[in-house]
Amino acid sequence: MNLAKRMAYLKKRDGLTTEMLSQRSGVATGTLNKLLNGATRRPALETMERVARAFGVPVRYFTDAAVLGTEFEVGAYVEEQGMFAISARERDMLEMLRELSTYERDFFTKTLETMYEMRAEHREGGPTRELFCYLPSFPMDSAVSIGTMTAQRIRVRDCPAAREADFAVAMWSAALEPLYPQGTVLGVRRGRALHGEIGVFALGEASYVRRLYQARGLCRLDTINRSVSNVTVRAGDVLRCIGVVTGVLQADTGIELP
Repeated sequence: MNLAKRMAYLKKRDGLTTEMLSQRSGVATGTLNKLLNGATRRPALETMERVARAFGVPVRYFTDAAVLGTEFEVGAYVEEQGMFAISARERDMLEMLRELSTYERDFFTKTLETMYEMRAEHREGGPTRELFCYLPSFPMDSAVSIGTMTAQRIRVRDCPAAREADFAVAMWSAALEPLYPQGTVLGVRRGRALHGEIGVFALGEASYVRRLYQARGLCRLDTINRSVSNVTVRAGDVLRCIGVVTGVLQADTGIELP
């Protein structure tokens, strides 16, 4: 833990001089200077309680570097757990969460819990990792309505495509055969596809896994399989790229298309 760095950050945040901090906290200027230059490594608890109150932060902020980052904007109090620190970004997320409906809040919470579990399991190491895999909820040939997609957790073998992927999709159509046969599990990285890249696209309410053609004023979602038609993006159409395909993933858990 770098106590001096944390105190310096809070001093700058609040626009305080050492003298002003001394007046606010009741801690002598000389003592504060020793804390700020790192000369005092084990300050008295009473001293740090006064400093913490002056800055409006919990004492834990100065002692728990493994949990808290340097940035600190506000403290929150939870019954039976006491004070803890949250950043400006975390505060914004809490405000957004309050605006959601009960159903949306429950969905967000469950998703967050699942992602946390997946991350915890991934930290344990090993040759596999877990991802969300999206697939249609009933048989589809080419396009899939976004609202009909379902997600399930799958475990995939570790590889460059898996490490780069944020989620996975099960190839539901024959549009990219023979490169990606139906049922192939593909890793997908969030981001915008470039001309010639294969990605997951939403065109209106339909979603496709296709190769993007974007040249000479034309925009298409191209297939590899000539028996499946390309999709032309016309003026006024709303095309969104959900992600770029990173490659084929080897799933340890079976994926069954409807």
